[in-house]
Amino acid sequence: MQTLGGALFVSVGQNVFANKLAEGLAKYAPSIDPKIVLSIGATSIQHSDSIDPAVLPGVIKAYNSGLTEAFLVGAIMAAFTIIGSAAVEWKSVKGKKIEMGAA
Repeated sequence: MQTLGGALFVSVGQNVFANKLAEGLAKYAPSIDPKIVLSIGATSIQHSDSIDPAVLPGVIKAYNSGLTEAFLVGAIMAAFTIIGSAAVEWKSVKGKKIEMGAA
């Protein structure tokens, strides 16, 4: 379940981020194409020639909104794992105690 959840929800988080980024850009910086922002990446947004400095605060706000939602998905899924782990029966996996013989 650990590997399935990790593999599946990486793509879910990416999808949530991309959708929320597109929604945020439509709201805060409608003149910017979301594909451009996604291709530039977070580290190059402020230094890119493709983004007008006048709309940069809106782009950063939209990027922040997308990241917040993606991290929220991860936090919610981590909280759900507590429920699953509480339902698992605890069993000892230790072997029998072997007492050392008298020397």
